[in-house]
Amino acid sequence: MGFTSSGLPNGGSTGHYAISYDESLSQADGIERAMGLFETCEQDFQLMSNWFAGVNFTFSFPIPVNIANASGGASWEDPSGLQRLFGFGTPTVTLSPGSGAPVSFLRYLLVSEITEMFMLSQDAGWFQPTSFFQGGDEGSKGEGLSRFLGVQFEIANGLGSIPPAGAGVSTRWLNSTTRQNFVDDNPDDNHPDPTTGCTTLFLYFLHDQLGYGIDAIISAASSNLAGVYTNLTGRSDGWASFSGLVNSHYPLGSTYNPAGDSVFPVSNLSVFFPPNQIVCGYSQPADLYIDLPAMAEVNVHLTSDDPVVIVPPVVTFQVGQTFTEVTIQTAPIAGPFATKSVHVHATYAGKTLTISVEVVPPSVESVVFQPESVVAGNESTGTVSLNFPSLLGTVAINLIDASPGFATLQGPPPIIPANSISGTFTVSTPKFQVAFPTAQAAIVATYGASFAKGVLTVTSSVVAGILSSLTVSPSTTVGGETIIGTVRLVEAVPVDTLVGLAAITQGGVVMPLPTNISAVASVPSSLTIHAGQTGATFRITTRRPPPGTSQKATIVAGAVVTKYVGITVEG
Repeated sequence: MGFTSSGLPNGGSTGHYAISYDESLSQADGIERAMGLFETCEQDFQLMSNWFAGVNFTFSFPIPVNIANASGGASWEDPSGLQRLFGFGTPTVTLSPGSGAPVSFLRYLLVSEITEMFMLSQDAGWFQPTSFFQGGDEGSKGEGLSRFLGVQFEIANGLGSIPPAGAGVSTRWLNSTTRQNFVDDNPDDNHPDPTTGCTTLFLYFLHDQLGYGIDAIISAASSNLAGVYTNLTGRSDGWASFSGLVNSHYPLGSTYNPAGDSVFPVSNLSVFFPPNQIVCGYSQPADLYIDLPAMAEVNVHLTSDDPVVIVPPVVTFQVGQTFTEVTIQTAPIAGPFATKSVHVHATYAGKTLTISVEVVPPSVESVVFQPESVVAGNESTGTVSLNFPSLLGTVAINLIDASPGFATLQGPPPIIPANSISGTFTVSTPKFQVAFPTAQAAIVATYGASFAKGVLTVTSSVVAGILSSLTVSPSTTVGGETIIGTVRLVEAVPVDTLVGLAAITQGGVVMPLPTNISAVASVPSSLTIHAGQTGATFRITTRRPPPGTSQKATIVAGAVVTKYVGITVEG
């Protein structure tokens, strides 16, 4: 069996290629992939021509491209100078993608091989021929450029930004124990090893970190990569700049797993947000950010200025992350104690960010009563709760009675044991034998600088309406007119309330007596505010005093308490 172009348009020939496939391949691996390559190879050739603008391609067209029934990548053999001189310099490109590989992988392989032919045609340093007569190979820097350009082809066509499976090499150098200098010296090596890993990664440094374009990198060709860097930057510190940046951001001793061959642009620490206050013995997360998505694992070192705050020695940003949480753990401390502020430092690639972590004792969170409302003379149980149990020592609560007339603390304040969240206490209420408005008795619990207030409702054991206010409208009138009076209770009660009324002369004794009954105003002796209601109105009848004079009167209303309001009657 051999290679065939059967079923391909124009016998498999395009402007620059002659495509064929192994007859032993299945239809999907053979003619279908060959057809996909046939339809896209010319646009890919144009992309490479743009990269190598001005380079005279020294090989004859069409270039044979065979899709083999094998796995192993791709290859071509550089003809000798004499062969090219006499017109026989057209090597065959063999693509061995393996079964099931997509057309995009064949395109990647073909671009990687043809770019090497462009390097040789450029003859400016990327390709290193053995001799004019014997031909040569791409060497380690040409191999690096070939791999770099293969990925740039993918990016240009929206096919991804990492080498196909098995084609990445930068980690061979990045994860090596020595990270040898293959920038100043580029050995004749085209194997997937630390040498080509270094040359490949250096090209990403020029492009992704320093920002030089593909065509600029290619045209800056030199006898070594240090020369390429010098041609681009005008400086001679290529290896020092590259290795220093890599070693500061990806130090030796760790294993890195970038998504592709590039670890650039490097990330730097951006923001470190402190956690909320941390109760001693407990933990909180702190948010740490870097400015760019991690291209490989970013290992940030953490330290604390005080052993009461414990941080992991290293926190790692995985590939693609810009945010991670740092768990801040604190040691248990017997309290109460003043807030402790401890500095925590995050260090990466020569930059340190510092936050202040505040450590506090447990705090009082709530005070509740059961029952919440009692009739005067009865007791209620209060419960003081903490936000977190103490992990070292008891918590002695201090109680403040803010309503001593209506609630009295019984016994000592609660002491909450370690690892417990709450404690209880008892409150008693007085046995008042008179009606009084419903009271809200406040108890305040404190511990250290924290506090919480609980409110117990105390109701009267004597059920009676209590007068709250007495108003009249209008307060000045001409004799003979009627004034409307309004009485209101402190609160509604479940029984009828009888409100006593009187109109007396103003001044002197304010109690209604036979001797001080008003001559210009009269009111009913009482009115009833019905159960569940809070107010009622009544009529004040007035009589005219002598013409040109006025007299004052006081309206009196009483229900547990007495209220007064004055009126003026004019003649």
